[in-house]
Amino acid sequence: MISSVAFATKFTSFWLECLPKGYFFVQDVNRRSKVFCPPLISKTNPKRHSDINELGFRLFVASLNNPNLFTEQKLIDERIIEICNLSENRTQGSKAYRIDANVIRKAERAEAIKIGKSLRTFVADQTGVIDHEDRLDIMSALRKSLGLGFDQSAMGDELRDREIVRRNPAMIVSPLFPGCGFVDESEGDLLVGNTLYEIKSADRNFRLVDFRQILVYLALNTSARTYDIHNVGLINPRTGDYFEIKVNEFARSISGKHSTELFSEVINFVSGGGVSR
Repeated sequence: MISSVAFATKFTSFWLECLPKGYFFVQDVNRRSKVFCPPLISKTNPKRHSDINELGFRLFVASLNNPNLFTEQKLIDERIIEICNLSENRTQGSKAYRIDANVIRKAERAEAIKIGKSLRTFVADQTGVIDHEDRLDIMSALRKSLGLGFDQSAMGDELRDREIVRRNPAMIVSPLFPGCGFVDESEGDLLVGNTLYEIKSADRNFRLVDFRQILVYLALNTSARTYDIHNVGLINPRTGDYFEIKVNEFARSISGKHSTELFSEVINFVSGGGVSR
């Protein structure tokens, strides 16, 4: 058995045949991606970004239960210690993680907090639950990063320009997808209403392998009929970019096939053993 990430990364021959339009699709995605927050200017060692990203995600998850988490430094410090302690001998689905509180520096904590805040703002926007002050803060920072002044009266126009769509606020963090064939049980990042989001916290554009991973989740979900997913998206809290697309449009754009045909092709391959890499 292998992870969904390993499957999305390897089996090059299969993916080339399965997704003939993949390269052009990703080029188009990076042209069409939208901005939801200012880019994060990192001052930390890139080798530490994996732990920083994980801590930022865990802080975001904690903020869903405690909306005031990011308002008090004491609450943040306490939560960071709790997250690090819980991570010592814990595995979340297919994702094992360990964060050592003793080696997290001040700049790394600050970066993790920014990532957590950005994710919270994004999800709050998508569910329609966000304070007016939070809107002002994020739009002020966004306009500043673009070299623009901040005019509060333009708030409504700015938000309309971002084409925020209100959805069912039902949310599942780390949705599980049952394994199939040689692909083990897999854990996604975030399911908001009918939209599955994968979070990619890296200083780079979106890549084809990111969409392969989403495709694996969709195929596993179709096989098990676990969730009702109509849209998929990628979020990058480091660059401030996101992209979202309907499932059927995604399948057509990346493969030229209907979603049913594409998902069946993936399931048949993993069930049959996968002979090409």
